[in-house]
Parts: sequence; C-alpha cells; structure tokens
Amino acid sequence: MTVYDITKRATFANLQKWIEEVRRYTASNVLIILIGNKCDLESEREVDFEEARQMCQYIPEILFVMETSAKENTNVEDAFRCLATELKRQHDSSNVQALDENTVQLGQSKPLKSCSSSCNLT
Repeated sequence: MTVYDITKRATFANLQKWIEEVRRYTASNVLIILIGNKCDLESEREVDFEEARQMCQYIPEILFVMETSAKENTNVEDAFRCLATELKRQHDSSNVQALDENTVQLGQSKPLKSCSSSCNLT
C-alpha cells in the first residue's frame, strides 16, 4: 500500500520516489495499491481522484486506486480486503499452475479491474 494525503500535493508528488523504492527492494511481482487518505477533508483537497487514477497509465504495477479516511474509518477495511483478495487469487492461480503446467485452468476468479475507484470484487 502506497499512501498519500489528498490534502497535501507534496505527498502525491513523492509517490514516484516511493514506488521506485518498492521496485528496488521487492520482488518484481509485487502488488501496489494507491491510497489517497483523508477523504473526509474534501474542502482541503489538493489532489483530485482522477489524478491518482491517471498514475496507473504511467506506473503499471499499480493494481487499483482508492480513497480512504482513517479518521472516519472510510474504505480502510475495504482497501485491505481488496488487496488480500487479489493476493489470494494470485496465490490460488499459481498453485493450480504449479500442479500441472499443461493443464487447462477452469473457473479462475475474475481479475481485479485495474485502477478502479474500488476493487469491485464479487
């Protein structure tokens, strides 16, 4: 999870640096979700949600974008749930592939929509 403060543009501007750090020190298949925190402070907003969504065009590792409010507990649990669901989906998929690389895989879960406002997992 890479988090920025929607009320402080500087935190958004630093995302590229933090994502480069993630690339440098983690595995190549790391999942990155972008979280804009403090959505309860709409009147102080400096970063539009659409700007964050556009980052997905430039940073392919970003799985999805979501806004949260830790203060009001808005979307906090959902962010963790979405990430955990995607991790489980990828784990299950890799386990099936590991059993037999030549087997056709049926019934795989639906992939996460890239850069959506929420993970929309059903």
